[in-house]
Amino acid sequence: FVKMSKRAASADQLTGDSGGRGALRDDSIVFVFAHGAGAGQSHEWMRAWAARLGELGHVHTFEYDYMAAGRKAPDRAPKCVATHTAAVREAAAA
Repeated sequence: FVKMSKRAASADQLTGDSGGRGALRDDSIVFVFAHGAGAGQSHEWMRAWAARLGELGHVHTFEYDYMAAGRKAPDRAPKCVATHTAAVREAAAA
């Protein structure tokens, strides 16, 4: 677990790695990274954080159905939970 400051940190700051990129990467670590309300997985912020996390382990991103369909209002919780659960299963199987 890494405690983050309020400002964005680079992977070097998170790992203390000032040398080669990916020096501390552990492919047994899997991040399932879901977007927040209003911005999908293609958003610049999401891509930047996926790249940072990718220096530490495998990153699996996904979009909830409502975002993929272009709707602003999220689906009801059971559908979002089911989508998230499927993403975790998919990431675990990869």
